[in-house]
Amino acid sequence: MPEMGRLPAGTMGLAFEEAIRRLELRNRLAALFERWGYLPAATPIVDFYDVYREWVNPQHVYRFTDREGDLVVLRSDATLFLARLLGLQLSEISQPLRLWYAEETISHIPSNHPVGDTGFQAGAEYIGLPQGEADWEVIILASEALECLGLQDYRIHLGSRALARVLIEAEGQTWSKDLIRDIHRLSGPCWENLSANLRHQFQCIGEPDQIAQQLGPFASCPEAAFLLQSCDILRSAGLGERLVIDLNEVGLLSYYTGLVFKIYVPGYHEAVVSGGRYDGLLKKFGIEAPSVGFSLQQGLIEVLHGSPEPQAPPAAASGTSWLERLANARRRRAKGERVVL
Repeated sequence: MPEMGRLPAGTMGLAFEEAIRRLELRNRLAALFERWGYLPAATPIVDFYDVYREWVNPQHVYRFTDREGDLVVLRSDATLFLARLLGLQLSEISQPLRLWYAEETISHIPSNHPVGDTGFQAGAEYIGLPQGEADWEVIILASEALECLGLQDYRIHLGSRALARVLIEAEGQTWSKDLIRDIHRLSGPCWENLSANLRHQFQCIGEPDQIAQQLGPFASCPEAAFLLQSCDILRSAGLGERLVIDLNEVGLLSYYTGLVFKIYVPGYHEAVVSGGRYDGLLKKFGIEAPSVGFSLQQGLIEVLHGSPEPQAPPAAASGTSWLERLANARRRRAKGERVVL
């Protein structure tokens, strides 16, 4: 018997004002990205699972067998699917490439999450430049993206996967996905194997001079120097005290390699934006190109905004016959009015 009165667990749809709001917010982001010189991209919603096996948690994605008998996966990470798309369409990248996207993602997340398993991500990727100005551009763009969606109160936590690896390997520890998870949680067997000093360092959040003091002799290593320099430059670029260094931000996704960041808003524990540098990812798909980018959880931001305001009803066309009303409606619609016949 079909379940006519409900949707499957974790899924959701939008109608009326909520659908209008999603389109309006997406259009705001599209206009912003295009003003920055980014080109649009759209990725397939289904692809072969084995292509992504290295990076995805099988418990967090939707997999199934297609009609040809292949195991496929629904899009859960727009950056991964975009990297794969570029590998199929390009043999090399001869000059920097800026891309943006806005599309649904589907992944299994806790049942109490406000958007369920169906999310809507928007983001931007800057491909072809090594660490430096590209990283700073992407972080400033992410902040402007939040502001164009009406979020002025936010805080950026800036960290470094590269520095975290330096600190870990200096203790003779092995870098692994399990270690990334435990550092994020500040608990677990890999976390407990770290020295007390290193566990303390991974809990440090603060100003560049405070972080440098906590790092001790490691403050002069190239990875730390770039992190501290980036904080100073981004603050001078307008972010000010909204930007802090957070050594616990090491990037949950295994493909990150350098600078990483998350953006939080008051009243909600989960980041609404996450991003960072992933210099080795495109090589897995056949392209040698350093890259940096971010994804913004537009679906979550919509929930944080609350219920949208009801739309005013459209005006009615005037005229005594249907053809007169149609002609009147066309004239008024050309001027931007919403008119029904």
